[in-house]
Order: sequence, then structure tokens, then C-alpha cells
Amino acid sequence: MSEPDLDPLIGTVLADRYRIEKCLGQGGMGAVYLAEHVRMHKPFAVKLLHAEMGRLAEAVFRFQREAVAAGRVDHEHLVTATDFGELPDGSMYLVLEYVPGKNLATLMNEGPVPTVRALRIARQIAAGLAAVHAAGVFHRDLKPDNVMLAERPGTDEDFVKLLDFGMAKVQMEMGEESQVTRAGLVFGTPRYMAPEQAGGEPTDHRSDIYSLGVVLYAMLAGAPPFSAEEIRDVLRMVRYDPPPPLPATIDPAVAGFVMTLLAKDPKERIQTAEGVIEYIDKLLERLTTRPPPKAASMTELFQRHRAVAAAAVAGFLVFVATFVAVRALRHPSTAPVAEKEPIPSASASPPSLNAAPPAAASDPVLVHAEVGDFAAWKELEARPDSARSAREWYVLGVARVTHNVVAKGLEAYLKATELDARYVNHPRILRDLMLAAHSDNWDAALRVSAALPGPAGADILFEVWASTPKATPETQRARELLATDAVRSRASEAERVAYDLRSVQGESCELRRPIVARAADSADSRSFRPLAILASRTGCGRRSRHDCFPCLRTDAMLDHALERANKNPAPDYLRITAAR
Repeated sequence: MSEPDLDPLIGTVLADRYRIEKCLGQGGMGAVYLAEHVRMHKPFAVKLLHAEMGRLAEAVFRFQREAVAAGRVDHEHLVTATDFGELPDGSMYLVLEYVPGKNLATLMNEGPVPTVRALRIARQIAAGLAAVHAAGVFHRDLKPDNVMLAERPGTDEDFVKLLDFGMAKVQMEMGEESQVTRAGLVFGTPRYMAPEQAGGEPTDHRSDIYSLGVVLYAMLAGAPPFSAEEIRDVLRMVRYDPPPPLPATIDPAVAGFVMTLLAKDPKERIQTAEGVIEYIDKLLERLTTRPPPKAASMTELFQRHRAVAAAAVAGFLVFVATFVAVRALRHPSTAPVAEKEPIPSASASPPSLNAAPPAAASDPVLVHAEVGDFAAWKELEARPDSARSAREWYVLGVARVTHNVVAKGLEAYLKATELDARYVNHPRILRDLMLAAHSDNWDAALRVSAALPGPAGADILFEVWASTPKATPETQRARELLATDAVRSRASEAERVAYDLRSVQGESCELRRPIVARAADSADSRSFRPLAILASRTGCGRRSRHDCFPCLRTDAMLDHALERANKNPAPDYLRITAAR
């Protein structure tokens, strides 16, 4: 009789709902079973905490914490929790989404993972981390064993599912941590933990980013950067030793990216999981779209015949010169003038303003600084301002904002927009301006928005002014800047309508009618609320029972304006604060 057959739980029904079919794995604290819901006939993974473990406060806390963390976020790259409870014998159970497949550790046992495949796996891990970080959850035990590669019918592509949030840090109303997890306590898996974890210091989302860097390093190199027989030696290396270089076969840009993730100081890593995704996308685009390398024989052939080609060109030029000279002697009137016509250059024509901003792949400093590399940022800062291109100003702005030098970062963005119109509506610039306008850096954000070429600056100022009825220094300053001639001249008609509808409060019906007429042609969702107020048939008179705006109801103009405002959303970048 096999060992699984001896398990008394096999064949039993747990909590009147889950029929235990087989054991998927066991550990010191409990076991994981494959179960089927008796009514839904759907497979689940049931994690059981042994009854004797229920008497250990730390074990119970971690089990409950995993239930909270796994149930807090619903995302395609996370294994979600669906049920949690306690059995009569004191055992605790957690019901999780069942993910058939293999874990990343099993794949890595087969050898190093090809670069593109490794980056695609890392990107999905980062997407899962971004979701949990946004919910106030930090995994703190990210390792290949906790990364499932799910089986998906009809495709051979890897599909990542993160699991095991037993070590997670969950920010809750009662406080960030229970007393069970004490300051100075080292927890997690030493070879994959961040230096601050290894030292028992406070951790945050950037600790997960470091662990992701270790996972990616291990996929590419075949093993994590630090390993030793004694745990204390691993912890020491994690805290103080630089990671060994990746194999020389790894693309240098990929290697640099990994080393940025593995920075000892959290401030020098890429600061967010979203930033990691952006960087990986750039790397994948470069690795998967660049032309295939020429064969060595072609290179040798080129080198062998370069001199021959140069001689041929020189001979042709001599022939042309001789022909021109002879022709000049025979036909003096047709001789060329001394001043030559310049040869057209591909770079001589001005770039189209509709084209995307130039890529930074040609300058490694820009590539690394844009995604949070601390050393690259400092190297970029050392360059003279007078010689900066629009691209350099933009990347400098990104780097400064990433490293919390926000006001100067916004000023760098403004420089980029002044030098190159392609940056005026850049989504990253507008997003950072919106977020800064609702932070302690609001003064710099409003000042830059007022100077921003194009209508977006007026849109941002309007959003700050109209976002709250309460008068604050921010809203008052936004209103002052909105009223300036320079800002009004650059505003869109949709913003002008929304601004005018709010600016004529208390004025007569006749003064409002031409604004409503404009709204019928160009209003967006920012005008819906003031138009809806105008649509009310009460509010005036002794008991506020009379129609305040009868002149607006002589035709269907107000209805058309409301319909347009309802159907036309405001610009996308104005919604960023709603998702914060």
C-alpha cells in the first residue's frame, strides 16, 4: 500500500464541501490537498494547518495572514483564496484556486532559462507583485518554489501564478505588523531575500523587487547569486557582497537590469513593480525585434572586400571628375560653379511632430536612468544642462521623480516639452504632473502645468480647482493660474466650457445660455455636473420652488449639451487621481 493511501483524509469531505482526493505536498506545519467541491464539481487546493500547530500563535498568525493576503487581491497572476475556516479538531484550512502545472523551481532544475523566456516569466511575476503592492501587501518570500507555471490548454507559453503569502506583510487598519513578527527577526528564504530582510530591518515593496531580481538572476545563471552551506554565511553575502557577474552570454542590457534590481540600497533599485514591467518591455522589444546577427563568414567577407569597395568608389569619383573637367574644357558655359549644392541628408529634414519621441536604446545611460538605475541617474545629472536634448531632459525628469526629487523632475519635463513638441502630451509626464498636483509638490506641479505648451496644462489646473468644493491653497492657486491669459489661450474648448459654466455661478439665465450653446457642441464629462444643476426646475423663489433658468428650456439645447457631456469623457490623464 502506498503512502498516500495511508492518509486518513483521502476520501473524506472537509467542511461539508470539499472531498479530499489526494495529497499534493506536505511540510512541517501542514499539508496541501487536491479537493473537489461536492456541489460545484470544481477542483480546489486545500491547505491544512495541523491541529498541533494551532497552539502556536505565530503559526496561526501566518496562516491567517496568508488567507487575508490571498483573498485581498483578485488578479490573473495570483492564486486567489476562496474559503477559510477551522475544523472541529482545531485544524485550520484555507481553500485556494487549484493551478495544475509545475513550479518555476522544477523548470530551473532543467538548466538556465533562455533570456526571452526568463524575461517574460519575470514580467508576469512583476505584474502580480504590482497588484498586491497596490493592495498594501508585500510578499516577502518570493522564490521559484512559490511561482507556478500554470498549464493552459492550447498554448505552450508560460503563465505565472504567485502563491504562498504566509510570510506576507499586510498593511491593515490595526497596524502594519502583529507582535508575532518582531523587529530584528529574520524570516523568508535566505538565498532569495533582500539585504534589509537579511539584517532584520524594516521591509517594503522594494524587498519584493530585489527578490524578483534574484529569481531572474537564477533563471539566467542557473543558480541564485549567493549560496553557502551555513545560513549565516548566506545572510552575510546577501547583506554585503556584490553579486557575481552573470554569464558573458547574457545580453549586457539584461545583465545591467538584473544588477539594478539587486542593488543593496532599496533607493537604488527600480522603485516599483510597474517600473520593472516598463523596463522588461523595452528589453523584450529590443531582443525580439532586432535583425538576426550576420554569420561570421559574412563579416569576414565584408572585411575582406572593404578595401576593394573603397578602391572602386575612388575610381568612380576619379572618372566623374575627369568627365566633368573634360566637359568644362569643351563647353565652358556649362562648367560647374565653385559653390557646390549640399548633398541632402536624412537627418537634415525636421522630425514629424506626430512621430513618437526618439528611443533611448542608443544611450545606455538613458536606458538605465529611465527605469530607476541610481548610478545612471547620477551620471545623467553630471551632464551640462546647456547640451541636453529633449530626450535627456525627459529621462532626467523620470529619474528625478522616481527618486523623489519631484519638483526638479517636473521642471525637467517642462524643458523636454519646450524643446520637442512630441513630449507635450507624453502620458508619463501628464501622469506625474497629475499625481504631484495632489501631493506636497502641488506648487511645482501647478507652476509647470501653467507653463506647459498645449491644452493639457489647463486641464490639470482645472481638475485641481474643480476636484473639491473646499477652498485650499492648492485650489486657490489653480484658479489664479487658470484665469491668466496665457493659460486660457492654450485651453481646449471643452475645458473652456467647463470653466465658464462654473465661473458664472450666480449670474443670470441669459448669460448662461451662450455657454450652454457651446457645451452642446464641445462639452465633455467635466461639464455634466454644472449642466445637470441647470436642468433642475427648482431652486429659486421664496421656497426654492421656482425654475431658475427658464430661458434654457425654450428649445432642446440644454438636453443636447447634457447628452454630449454624458457621452464624451474627459482626457484619460485626468483620471489618474481617481485610481490612486
